[in-house]
Formats: sequence, structure tokens, C-alpha cells
Amino acid sequence: MSQASATPLTLEQFRAFERSAASKHEFVDGVVYAMAGGTAAHNRVAANVIAAVGVAFRGRRCSVFTSDQRVVNADGTSCYPDVSALCGEPAFSDDVQDELLNPSVIFEILSDSTEAYDRGEKFTRYSSSPTLQEYILIDPRRVRIETFTRENDGWKLRRFGRNDTVPIKSVGIELSVADVYENVPGLELPR
Repeated sequence: MSQASATPLTLEQFRAFERSAASKHEFVDGVVYAMAGGTAAHNRVAANVIAAVGVAFRGRRCSVFTSDQRVVNADGTSCYPDVSALCGEPAFSDDVQDELLNPSVIFEILSDSTEAYDRGEKFTRYSSSPTLQEYILIDPRRVRIETFTRENDGWKLRRFGRNDTVPIKSVGIELSVADVYENVPGLELPR
């Protein structure tokens, strides 16, 4: 991410800035960072996750959001996760409904440039939210999904591969790894 602001902003100033911006930015410690686009593999994985979660949510009071839904964390940072979801009523910061406050699960699709941030500082910031129960990292370069699940004594890591199904307990669904990687160039899995 590249810094887009020279002077620190408050969350309110960032909110006004972002609502009038032509492109997306993240807000961390008063600093605004421009976001880059993703690769075809990254976008395909995100689309597959959104489709699979959406199908699993049919007939239920659950919501899945794309990377256009900003999430404000309890520590005041503001990010655009690749996919976020929850069951029940979504909570927003105001009537504009562009800032989600209560995701249960967040999915991030890794890239060479963001992997360390997604695994480290970004995860720490997301985990400041008491509603977040699961954080899922998906690698679009190889078949590998990692889930971090909030437990009484911290976060539990589980890894999933080619023939697995990923349980997402916070929203009561499972995702097939094959569905996540469907039509991803070079990573298609047999059905």
C-alpha cells in the first residue's frame, strides 16, 4: 500500500475523504493508504468465495459482502477485506451503511505484496473487533487455506488443502476447497 495522505486524519475526516474519493483507501493510525487492484487469480478466488457463501446463506438471515464494504475495527482502523460475512443484523456506523461494524468472519486473499501485512498487523487490527470469530487467509498462488478461529485462550490456526472442506462455525457453513479454487488458472481441482 502506498501512503495517500501527508498529514494524519481523524476517522471522521477519513470518512468524508473516502466518501468523495474515486478510488479505495484504507485508514491506519491516522494515515490514508491507497489500495492496489488484484490479479485475475485473486479476483477469481474472491468471486468463488462470495458465490459459495452466498449460496450457503440462501434462506437465512445472513449477509456476505464484497471488497467494496469497508469494515471499521474496534481500534478505529478502517479496511476493505476481500470478503466479510455475518449472520443476523449487520451494524453500520451510520445511515450511509458503507462501514460495517460487526463482521463474524473475514476472508483475505493473499498476495506477494500484502501477505506479511495480512498475517500480522492487519490480523491484529481485525481481531480488536469482539464480533470477529474467524479470519480466513486464502493463497491464490497455491492450494492453501488457513483459518484462525477465536477461542477462549486465543486464536487457533488450522490449515486446509486440496481435498478438504473448511468449516466456518461463526456463520454455520462449510466451504469446499475445490469450490474456492474453481477456474483459478493453474489451480483447478478435480470435482
